[in-house]
Amino acid sequence: MAKRLVENDESSDAEAHHHDSTPAKRPRVEDASDEEDVPPPPRSKKTKGKAKQVANDEDQEDAELDARLSAANLSRITADVDDADFEAEHEAAVLDAMNRRSKKPGSIAVMGIIEAIEMHHFMCHPRLSFKFGPQINFIIGHNGSGKSAVLSALTIALGGKAISTGRGNGLKSFIREGQNTAEVSITLKNQGEESFKPDIYGKSIIVTRRFSKEGSSSYKIKNADGKTISTKRDELSAICDHMNIQVDNPMNVLTQDSARQFLSASRPQDKYQFFLKGTQLTQLNEEYETCLENIGKTTRTLQLKREEIPDLEKAFREADARNKEATKAREKQTQLAEYKRELAWAHVKAKEDEMTKQLGDVAKARRRLPRIEQSIQEAEAALLATVEKVEEFEAEKAAVPSIGSIKTELAEAKALFDKNRDDIREHKANEREMNQQMNQLSNEITGFENEIRLRAESQGAAQTERERIQHLLQKAMMDLDNAKEELEMVSSEPVNLEKRVRELDVRGRQMVNDVNAARKDVEAAISNIEQCQRKDGDELRIYGQDLSTVLKHVKDETWMGEVPIGPFGLFVSVKDPKWTHVMRMQIGQLMTSWAVTDNRDRHKLKKILDHSGNNNIQIIITEVDLFDYSRGEPPSDILTALRVLDIKHEFVKRILINQRNIEKIVLADSRSDGDQLLMRLGGNGVAWSLDGYIPRRYADGGGQSVPMQRVANNDPRNHMFTGGDRTADLRRFQDVKHEAETRLQLLMTNQSDLRREYTDLQRRLTEAKACFKRQQSVRGEVSRLEQEIIRLQADASLDAPVNIDFLEESKVTAIEGRNSISTQYESIIKRRMELDAENKLLHEKRAALIQQVTDWEAGMEAIRRKLAAALQDRVKATKDKAHWQAKLVAESAQVDELEAIAEILQKEFEEWSEKAEQIGPQVEKPRKADFIYRQIESVQKALAQHERQQGASPEEISMERDNAKIALDTHKRQLKEVSNLNKALKTSLAIRMSKWITFRQHIALRCKYQFQHHLFTRGYYGKVIFDHNECTLNLKVQTEDQAGTQSKDKDPKSLSGGEKSYSTICLLLALWESIQCPIRCLDEFDVFMDAANRRISMKMMIEAANTSDKQYILITPQDMSYVAFSSSVRVHRMLDPERNQNSLNFGENN
Repeated sequence: MAKRLVENDESSDAEAHHHDSTPAKRPRVEDASDEEDVPPPPRSKKTKGKAKQVANDEDQEDAELDARLSAANLSRITADVDDADFEAEHEAAVLDAMNRRSKKPGSIAVMGIIEAIEMHHFMCHPRLSFKFGPQINFIIGHNGSGKSAVLSALTIALGGKAISTGRGNGLKSFIREGQNTAEVSITLKNQGEESFKPDIYGKSIIVTRRFSKEGSSSYKIKNADGKTISTKRDELSAICDHMNIQVDNPMNVLTQDSARQFLSASRPQDKYQFFLKGTQLTQLNEEYETCLENIGKTTRTLQLKREEIPDLEKAFREADARNKEATKAREKQTQLAEYKRELAWAHVKAKEDEMTKQLGDVAKARRRLPRIEQSIQEAEAALLATVEKVEEFEAEKAAVPSIGSIKTELAEAKALFDKNRDDIREHKANEREMNQQMNQLSNEITGFENEIRLRAESQGAAQTERERIQHLLQKAMMDLDNAKEELEMVSSEPVNLEKRVRELDVRGRQMVNDVNAARKDVEAAISNIEQCQRKDGDELRIYGQDLSTVLKHVKDETWMGEVPIGPFGLFVSVKDPKWTHVMRMQIGQLMTSWAVTDNRDRHKLKKILDHSGNNNIQIIITEVDLFDYSRGEPPSDILTALRVLDIKHEFVKRILINQRNIEKIVLADSRSDGDQLLMRLGGNGVAWSLDGYIPRRYADGGGQSVPMQRVANNDPRNHMFTGGDRTADLRRFQDVKHEAETRLQLLMTNQSDLRREYTDLQRRLTEAKACFKRQQSVRGEVSRLEQEIIRLQADASLDAPVNIDFLEESKVTAIEGRNSISTQYESIIKRRMELDAENKLLHEKRAALIQQVTDWEAGMEAIRRKLAAALQDRVKATKDKAHWQAKLVAESAQVDELEAIAEILQKEFEEWSEKAEQIGPQVEKPRKADFIYRQIESVQKALAQHERQQGASPEEISMERDNAKIALDTHKRQLKEVSNLNKALKTSLAIRMSKWITFRQHIALRCKYQFQHHLFTRGYYGKVIFDHNECTLNLKVQTEDQAGTQSKDKDPKSLSGGEKSYSTICLLLALWESIQCPIRCLDEFDVFMDAANRRISMKMMIEAANTSDKQYILITPQDMSYVAFSSSVRVHRMLDPERNQNSLNFGENN
């Protein structure tokens, strides 16, 4: 609701009003009220008369209030003080206040005034904007220039009704012709301590309203920076309420038509209504009438509720009578309650007997535990003895010297013996071939000698010279061959040595890798042996750390889904041992995995596994789905991974099928066999082969084959799928260790030989690189010898016949060949004899080494048999211990279960005892429950018969009586509460009505004196006559020239047009003093005034504005040149309209 913008110096309240009919003195009781108060509750005889007197007093007071409010509106209520008496009482105070106000200088409003206005396509203006001054603004211009559009825009922008402008019935009528939309923006000042949301809007609030011919309308409320804060009409209403802006109040914005009507032709009744509306007394009157109407409705409702009380009292009396008749039935109920109490304690006694028996069973089960613990100790002692035997035999086995060096030596001797034997055979074959070649060459030499001798005899004395030259030539050629051989050796030796060094370096690196690999194999074999030995105490070690504890925690935990399953290896074994290694490589990783059926259980299981050190174990989340997998299997004659496995858990089997498709993967002995099987099955699938390959075929005809990822010797998967034969596994790992140690020893020996050879070659290479000068010298000698041979060959060719030279050369060649073969033959004979002697020694050495190996193996076999027997004893002792431990766990669990049952029984006994005590005190020796049940049944039948007769049980009858009592008391209490509330509302409304009358008197009194004050400015005399009974407002005016000629005031109708307009302006200014809206708007107020009245009116309004903090916007078509303006006055002049144009020009003068 808008704030009350009426000012009052003496009164602090402004309340409701109405504007019809005649007020009278404040009435007392005119009619007796029909209302009755709430019937009082029953009282004692001593207080009954007093209570009745109080009730009568309350009814009388309520009737007086009804009489005071029985009028239809405020016109039937008059003031406690007559108007004349009121004026006499408050005249001095009002005049004193007016005097103080006239002396007080005016100020500029800090909030609520209009700083600027802007219009787009509004009425006749395509675009118009200007700024208002903070106090007085005159908008002047000729007719048709669009002055009145400013007030219409102000009213529309601030949310006023279109009809209140007098320019149209709807927003569409304000849109400029030819346009579809119009927009009006107003900037409101928002400063001071009471500014509206200063932190949001700042020092100014911009209100923009946009509307269209289609009927749409929207608001944008912006802050000083132009940012849109709100688009709601409620925000605009809040702003106007806060700033006391009332655009629909006819006294705040007086349009051209309203001003003309008010100034020229208004009747006394119209002026009075104008007075009520402008001061908002009419609005208060209407609101009070609404309150009075609601009070009347509440009064009628109270009367209806009073009429319901006798019926409620009658219902209560009937229910009370039936309740008294049900007394005998209650005695039966008391007897029934006693039987129920005894029955409760009978059940408690039975529960106590059951609890006592259970405690006896617990004690009996506890007595069995010490015997089982003693058996465990005996089994532990036996296990300790077997462990000591195993350790003893293992120490004995470890004390036996290693046979690795002997076997290595034996292998080397055998290899050397075989090599020597092959060399001897080769030498013998070479001897035979050389004998044949030597015989053939001897025959050739004999023939050459005979031929030469014959030809030499015929040639004579020149033979001696030729022989000398031939001898020199042979010597030079031999020297040349030796020099070339030495040169080749000296030149090629560094290159050959470097190549050999590089080869040995590569072999050395490879040898290091082989030695490291062999050493790792030995360490892995030792680790496997130790792990295999530890398996005697922990079968689960190959699947993770401390899995027995993990399994116990998993069993004890509460899970959202099924209990987790794992590790999978506990449920999987291999039927055919030959596929064990393949299964370890392909599915060994999955054997340590676990499965949960609910995602919420994964975190809990992961926490258990991590706590035991199993951080990398896979957890599979899947539902229990035992689907049919047979459709994915190949024909039954083809071996698959699923068919070679024995999986004891169906859920685990489905998980392995989902994870690795084991029902589809075929098994084959070799890669080629696997490829053929896949081709037979249609060329689409995967196979695993014993030789370690994974053949794969695709549907489009292609395929590939990749090797399997080998399992390292130290991988725990080596201990999977063993079938439980730990002795065989231990023997296998020991053999692997022995083979790895033998290989490591041989590799280390070869590595030492290679290292020595590499060192020697490095030395020789260094020496060869240092022989560069020797190489130069040998090369010079080769050149000299080549020149000498050329010279000797020339001399020999001149003196000797060609045929003898040829024979000599052939003879020399044959001799050289025979000599060479003879030398080689002797060397071969010598080497063969050496090899024979060496092999003889090797044969003897081999025999000795074989005997040593045989003796060592016999001793080791005896130790192995003793160790195997000790291991079997240890396994048996371990099983015995596990058996008694499991039995202890089972018995302990049974004891815990019995104790839990006993605890439950004891708790039930205590709970039953507590419930029985709630029913009633303990019955020492209760009868049997069956007997009590029969007694209860008999009583219940009697009660049921009574209930059939009465139509309800005693409890229901008692409840019916209580409900009737509660309904009666509640109805009386509510009736009294609502009556008191209605009475308080009546009292409050009566007070407000009385204050409304007083408020109206104050406003009327101030208006009279203000009117006389403004008339006196012109030298006129007059008064305002309020007739609140007739709802009229009359003016009595006496001009200056009439003061001496007439004794009575003139009626305004007898005044001239200017005098009448001036008098009405004085009335308007007087009424403006009674409202607090920060703006006053008046359109064409001087239309009927002459120049003198206009000038005086202008001066009077300017002085009134200067003494107030309100903003005045005055529109006139008259010239203002005769008015002297101060700095507080701003004149906005509208330019004359030009014909045949669609827009108006606008100019501003200050």
